[in-house]
Amino acid sequence: AGYGLDFSATADSSGSGQAELFDDYEEGSWTPTVSSSNASFSTMTGKYVKIGRTVMLWFYISGGGSYTGSSQLSIGGIPFGNNTGVGVTGTSEFYKVLFSESYSDHCTPYITGSNIQWLRNNSGSGSGNYLLVGQLYSGAAIKTFICYTTDS
Repeated sequence: AGYGLDFSATADSSGSGQAELFDDYEEGSWTPTVSSSNASFSTMTGKYVKIGRTVMLWFYISGGGSYTGSSQLSIGGIPFGNNTGVGVTGTSEFYKVLFSESYSDHCTPYITGSNIQWLRNNSGSGSGNYLLVGQLYSGAAIKTFICYTTDS
């Protein structure tokens, strides 16, 4: 409603009003959900910080029993929608995950729609494939940080 920190009185005198009003900061927790079949985790926890339209998510999923099938591992429940497919950056740490021998262990998180998935890079041709549910061992764990832009 026009309240917040106003940075329009800058030395360059080019303030454009609303674009220089810092009025949106939020932090909180969120609960990741499993959007793919044949996967469940006993621990699912997440935190976020939203500054303006930039969202930074951290989450940890772990535990569970047997993982079967060839569906892509997909995590939903992100607190803010993704504005664009580009500009999404992130990193993950994996425990008890099998990476096929033709793929490197470089596995990048990204957002597709309202879900987070991971793209494995092929060490030979540069093309990739998705991290699949059947590649998780019992007790698997994934820690992820991802940053993106939202319209919210």
